[in-house]
Amino acid sequence: MDRQGISFKDVKKPHEDLIKSFQIPEWIIKQKCTKCGEELGYLSLRSIGLKLNAQHIGNFFVEVCCQHCQNGYELHIRSICKNIEDFINMLKTNYQMSVIKFEPDYSITYDENNLVKNIIQKENYGNKKA
Repeated sequence: MDRQGISFKDVKKPHEDLIKSFQIPEWIIKQKCTKCGEELGYLSLRSIGLKLNAQHIGNFFVEVCCQHCQNGYELHIRSICKNIEDFINMLKTNYQMSVIKFEPDYSITYDENNLVKNIIQKENYGNKKA
């Protein structure tokens, strides 16, 4: 409890209702925690965004702090966004998770770099193996 006598239980329902009002796609809400296996739900979400740093550029991500086990991490879909329109469309569409898969950021090694991969591919006319 804080000084005003409000506990987490008092704000849990209003907080969840407020997050629901953002109409976050169900395919994000229904992700399973990579640590405990529980469905994340609304209260586990901290942020949703588009990565612009060189290592993760173009990654769609969801920052998570699991409401069940309190583990915090990011979930990434690698190199899926080529522009802001792609990002917006990700939020408008119910993707089939059998086609697109989130990866936890702690499993992405530091030597994997989306920008370097993009430059090599461009320089080699689309050859990803170059």
